[in-house]
Amino acid sequence: MFKQKKNLFVLVFIIMIDFIGFTLIFPLVPDLLLYYLNHPIYKSDEVIIHFFLLIDRTFKQLIPFSNNLNGDVVLIVGGIISSIFSVLQFIFSPYWGKLSDFYGRKKILIYTNIGLGLSYLFWLFSKSFSMFLISRIIGGIMSGNLGVASAAMADMSNKENRTVYMGLVGMAFGLGFVIGPVFGGLLYYIGNEYLRDLLQNSFFHPFSICALGSFSLSLISILFNFFFLEETHQTSQKTTRERISIMQINQLNTPVKLGILLNLVYMLIFTSYEFTFTFFYKFTFNLTPKEIGFIFLYLGLLIALGQGSLSRMLSGKISEKTMMQLGIVSISTTFLLQPILKQNIFFSLLTLIPLALGNSLFQPAVNGYTSLHSKKEEQGYVLGLMRSLGSLSRAIGPFVGGSLYWMFGIQISYLIFIFILLIALYLTFRL
Repeated sequence: MFKQKKNLFVLVFIIMIDFIGFTLIFPLVPDLLLYYLNHPIYKSDEVIIHFFLLIDRTFKQLIPFSNNLNGDVVLIVGGIISSIFSVLQFIFSPYWGKLSDFYGRKKILIYTNIGLGLSYLFWLFSKSFSMFLISRIIGGIMSGNLGVASAAMADMSNKENRTVYMGLVGMAFGLGFVIGPVFGGLLYYIGNEYLRDLLQNSFFHPFSICALGSFSLSLISILFNFFFLEETHQTSQKTTRERISIMQINQLNTPVKLGILLNLVYMLIFTSYEFTFTFFYKFTFNLTPKEIGFIFLYLGLLIALGQGSLSRMLSGKISEKTMMQLGIVSISTTFLLQPILKQNIFFSLLTLIPLALGNSLFQPAVNGYTSLHSKKEEQGYVLGLMRSLGSLSRAIGPFVGGSLYWMFGIQISYLIFIFILLIALYLTFRL
């Protein structure tokens, strides 16, 4: 029992620091992109930059943007920084998950973290926009570690505590989401306040210290994987002869397919909301990025506390299906109330509580349900596929949410979110 608890702690810690390294870049993106766009040294990247600006201008002709929004920065941030990474994560996560079914979780976790470390090294020295794009491409390809880690968590659990264990995964994500952006902003401040001369030499750029932070976290993860994590999955000769194919989704049973679809719909709505969240607080209450960062901190703490405690309290008392249904209703409450109470920031912050509670119910429940209905030899593939489709949602969510928000405003766009969630609620009754 002590051995399993130790492995559980190590795995939660690895997931948390991996997610800190992943989210560290979030508060830096606007300044990071403006630096590459405006710095005179980037003449060699002119073709690439103008290509994305052309995409931006074309999109703005199709979508009637509000005049008070900087469409150039918004679309390039959503299209390059988020989408390229997330699309590649969508493509490669199932393959990393299936490889972990073949060769074991530990080995694949080490390989993916080495790849992520390499991407952060590229970022560390990426004085050109092209090199920064290469770093994101490598990172997207190698970012299957979170799905593999979720599969390792499923290996250590059983039918009775599967949802609880998935709640611990959610708690690790939540803590990473809380710490990562704050850590990234702090590193950027330290670099520009105390290391300005060093970062202005021919090798580094103003964000190099942030890249170094992500690289250091990747090294810590590799060391913990190598020295402390014990393998959770036993491979067999039968599975190692199977061919990896994304079309294996057709071979999954109906409950697993429905669980994957529900997770896809939920992630699309959550990432769409996540993108509009910043603009809502910026333009409604005129908050600074620092103040918005504290709201992210507040929301992240709520989610982390909920994921770590709520699912544990309810697991075994109500079914995963009921938890998903309660989660959808709770999240819809936020979308209903936030536009109504948008004139008062205190009441607006209160409306985030149902969102956090709903997330704490739905996410562990859908992961637990899907994992429980998957065959043991499919765990890595299924959870990797779920993480992959979540990445697809993260790629298109900013465009969906942002376009709805800019065209229709908060009231109509959030009502559309509720309508889509009601479709998801209907699907839960077919489980």
